[in-house]
Amino acid sequence: MLAHFRSRYAMYMNDSWYQELVCRLWDRSEEFRLLWGRHDVSGSLEGDKVIRHPKAGLLTFRYNTFPLSENSDFLMRVYTPVEPVGTDRQLQELLYESC
Repeated sequence: MLAHFRSRYAMYMNDSWYQELVCRLWDRSEEFRLLWGRHDVSGSLEGDKVIRHPKAGLLTFRYNTFPLSENSDFLMRVYTPVEPVGTDRQLQELLYESC
């Protein structure tokens, strides 16, 4: 995710909002400092994402990214559970638990 953020940051590095956010993250997160120092950049529109959820455990998704318009900086990213690793079942259990 940070590699994606860095690709956006590269386009707006003179924007004070981005600069302030990077400074705050740098000050508060050792993990951010480590990963930021790797200088990874990704403009990939699709890929895999693993999320560690506190109740459900590891959730594995495939994502696809779509631009919202040709002249827009806004993107929509859609995450789809990867099977047969059980992510779909884990999400259903989380939904029923919250009802």
